[in-house]
Amino acid sequence: VRKVLSARDEKRLRGIVGTVGSLLTVGAGLETAIETALGAAIQNIVVDDERSAKAAIGLLRDERAGRATFLPLDTVTARNFENRGILSDPGVIGIASELVSCDDRYRPAVDSLLGNVLIVEDLDYASAIARRARYRIRIVTRDGQIINAGGSYTGGSVRAQAGMFSRRTEIEELENRIAQRKKDSAALAEELEKAREEAARAQAELTAASSELVTAREDLIRAESAAERLKDEIGALKLNAEAASAELDSIDSGRTQRLADISRAESKSEALQAEAERLEQQLTEEDPSDGIMENRTGIMQQLTERRVERAELLKDAERSRQSAEDLKLRGSESLGRISNLQDTITSIKGENEERNKQISGLEEEASAARKEIEDIRAVISQSGELRDANDRRTQELRSEQDSIAEQREKIASEISRLEERKQALQNDYNSAANRLWEEYELSVAEALPLCVEFSSVTELRQKVSSVRNRIRALGNVNVAAIEEYQEVSARYQFLSEQISDVDESRKSLLRLIDDLEREMKQIFTRSFNEINEKFHYTFKMLFGGGHANLFLTDENDILGSGIELDVQPPGKVIRSLSLLSGGEKALVAIAIYMAILEVNPSPFCILDEIDSALDENNVVRFARYAKTMIDRTQLIAITHKRGTMEEADVLYGVTMQEEGVSKVLRLSVEEAQLVLDREQNGRNN
Repeated sequence: VRKVLSARDEKRLRGIVGTVGSLLTVGAGLETAIETALGAAIQNIVVDDERSAKAAIGLLRDERAGRATFLPLDTVTARNFENRGILSDPGVIGIASELVSCDDRYRPAVDSLLGNVLIVEDLDYASAIARRARYRIRIVTRDGQIINAGGSYTGGSVRAQAGMFSRRTEIEELENRIAQRKKDSAALAEELEKAREEAARAQAELTAASSELVTAREDLIRAESAAERLKDEIGALKLNAEAASAELDSIDSGRTQRLADISRAESKSEALQAEAERLEQQLTEEDPSDGIMENRTGIMQQLTERRVERAELLKDAERSRQSAEDLKLRGSESLGRISNLQDTITSIKGENEERNKQISGLEEEASAARKEIEDIRAVISQSGELRDANDRRTQELRSEQDSIAEQREKIASEISRLEERKQALQNDYNSAANRLWEEYELSVAEALPLCVEFSSVTELRQKVSSVRNRIRALGNVNVAAIEEYQEVSARYQFLSEQISDVDESRKSLLRLIDDLEREMKQIFTRSFNEINEKFHYTFKMLFGGGHANLFLTDENDILGSGIELDVQPPGKVIRSLSLLSGGEKALVAIAIYMAILEVNPSPFCILDEIDSALDENNVVRFARYAKTMIDRTQLIAITHKRGTMEEADVLYGVTMQEEGVSKVLRLSVEEAQLVLDREQNGRNN
């Protein structure tokens, strides 16, 4: 069943609706009765049509996934309860198909399984109803006891909450409880969030109050400092005022004295003025004389001195008056400032008292806020503990739900297996009865007296199988067995000879392969050693010294081994061929080519710009060495190097004197040398 449903979910099968148990809804209290009435059929699979059933059976057969029962909606027929008069009997709950609910589309399948099953309260009612119905219907009690059609009884204890519908009901209850717990948890989480928000607000208010308290305390300290500073300034101003008052008194007394002096000086000046006028009058009336003139002059000098002294006294008096006025102004300003400072001190004291009141209020508010925060934290802690408890309970319920689902699956699987086992045993019983009648024409009742006792069914089956095999082994008489034996024997002899010939051929081929491999190894080893010796020689000739060597990477596998080079040009220490220059690498390759030609000379060889990477000195070495090989091999070298051309016997070139017309030019060096020699001899003669 699980395989079919998985194939449906994977879109491998179509038309699979589901199991019967998953399509039914059973009322409370009837779960056990309906589960008992369905039995293993609760795992039957409802499909759309016959084709879907065949496809599912084919899948199970191909994948060896067991057996299942299918209910095609286009072929299954409903069973109708005929004796409806029994429904009015006491203890009758109803027809099983009418006590469950499902989609109308699946109703034929449900009626085919439960349409002829009656649900009653208990076994006593079931017995009475079964007798009245003459044991023609199947009756199931509420607690799962069965009276089958035909009169057989099935019953006993039923494990509580072991069925699919019971588990489904329990799962629904658990899901409802989980949903309720989730709602409670959500409500608690919301309350917790609100409490946290209130705590945050209270904390913010507490922080603000604490900040205001700190600010107020700082203002108080600053105000107290300002008050102390103002008190010091008032004391200093008082001292200054007292000093100014004393100085003012001194100035007043000096001024009074100066005014008296001025008054006396003015009186004296007026007297002198009068005396001067009198004397001037006398002078005008009398004749002047020396004595009078001198007296007049003296008087005039005194008068001038008195006038100067008077002017100085007037200036001193003016300065004293100005100083007195300044001191009075300063005194009045000091008194005004003292008054202002006293008003400021009074204001600051009032503000300090107000700030103290505010501080007291803020401290009370902070204390209340702390208490409220503690209460909120306690509520939050309780809410968190309750939420944790709900989470743990939810987890437990989920674990229990998973365990219940697993148990349900196991129980459903076990019920299905037992039902299949029961059906298989019933089929075995029916088939045995049929075979008994077909083979021996005995009924079950007639065969019972003929049964023999046995200790083990397995042992008995083994004996029966052994006897049958012996009988089967005898078979029928084959009159053509001798001819068939002769034919088969001749065929066997022919094939045996063929196999023997093939084996001999195979052994011969293996020996030939071994000989070839051995000879190939000998030839390769001999040629490799000769080439290695020639490589020593050609390397020294081309490089003008040094040494070179060829060696096998795997001497145990000569034919499959690789070949490595070990070269040492003169004056160099080379650990890897990659350290050689391009020209040196080309010269090493030329040395190997020449060594191979020395061992196995070829009558004709073409060298295509083999010296292109060589410098002039190496080109000369290469050309001279190639010259030594012309007695065994004819060399044709395609080159642009002068050194190679100089050592060649014949030069060929291609030119295009006219557009599109190529011409080959040939020059024999020996012939050219003979011509040059003749011309030289002619000039000498």
